[in-house]
Amino acid sequence: MISFTIICILSTLLLVYSYNLNIIKSNFNGKSSLSMTTNEAIRTYASYVIYKGKAALSVKVIPPSYSSLSSHSRIISREGGLLLEFAPVGSIPREYDWTKKTTFLLDATECGDILSIHQQKSNSVEFVHDPNANSDKAGQINKKFRMIPTPDGNGYFLTLQVNDKSTQSGPITYSLPITHGELHVLNRLMEYILPYLLGFTEVWNNPGLGEFIEPIPTPAPAPVWKKITQ
Repeated sequence: MISFTIICILSTLLLVYSYNLNIIKSNFNGKSSLSMTTNEAIRTYASYVIYKGKAALSVKVIPPSYSSLSSHSRIISREGGLLLEFAPVGSIPREYDWTKKTTFLLDATECGDILSIHQQKSNSVEFVHDPNANSDKAGQINKKFRMIPTPDGNGYFLTLQVNDKSTQSGPITYSLPITHGELHVLNRLMEYILPYLLGFTEVWNNPGLGEFIEPIPTPAPAPVWKKITQ
């Protein structure tokens, strides 16, 4: 009788062990968040959005792209920029149609012009971009960004006009006012990111002369570059 009881207990323990083992294997194969973690890098996205009555403005940072010179060195192949996305208001107030957004990419020098706008004689800036410059479609699309003081002196108007000669709809214009406080936030963002846009922050991470480390693979260009028309 005792032997039979021991056999029953051992059989029960074996069944419990087998059941738990199957659960662990199932979670592992299904990549359960409780049983394993992935090696995929976590990407962080951030933006500063200004909402106004007729349009909204989203501001994002585009990192620079690099190309390899050798297994131990690289250079910037394309500088970063500050991406401005303008979206019109939708059919419902305070709802915006981001599917109709228009973009404008500020380079480091243009950011500097905005930072020093109070030193400009006209207290305003204007930039013109041709997304198809240096191609057979040059001049087809023209983008003009303007930043001028509001009549009451309480801020600035940001205006983006896009003229696409391939369409018959005529120029598209987005305009919205920003306060001095909102401009201050934009200025602080620009001051902070300028060294990153030019790659200077990476220079400080260089190893000392004669120091050997494992080659660091050059990261692929930011995927967002493929979606941007400046």
